Amino acid sequence: MKSRDSKNLKIQSIAATSALIASAVLLAAVLIVSETALTKLESRTMPLIEEALAAARDEPGRAGELMRSVDGTLRRAEPMLMLIASHRDLMEMLRCSEEAVRLGAIGDSSGCMEAISVARTYLRLILESNDLTIGNIL
Repeated sequence: MKSRDSKNLKIQSIAATSALIASAVLLAAVLIVSETALTKLESRTMPLIEEALAAARDEPGRAGELMRSVDGTLRRAEPMLMLIASHRDLMEMLRCSEEAVRLGAIGDSSGCMEAISVARTYLRLILESNDLTIGNIL
């Protein structure tokens, strides 16, 4: 009876240890994928945002089209961003990028510049305040 209890305890210990190791591996994979995705998102959107900001003064329509591309990229990344960003920051960034598209289309250069600038600020905040790193979790 005692050896059976000992054997069951060993099996439970092995199962718990295996589950813990599998969880750690899964967490590491998620962190690596999220960091890669954020880096890719930043490299795709920031140059377009800077270009749109430069174009907004003289060509608000062009700035709006550039921001349409940025807005689409951000909306495709929204499920991933929901994991790392506050809901308010994410919604405000998306609202501003959409507003920049709208204002660019009607030719409002100052409004378009303001919306682009605010969207850029929120995106930077989200990217820089990402706490999903192995160092922060360990």
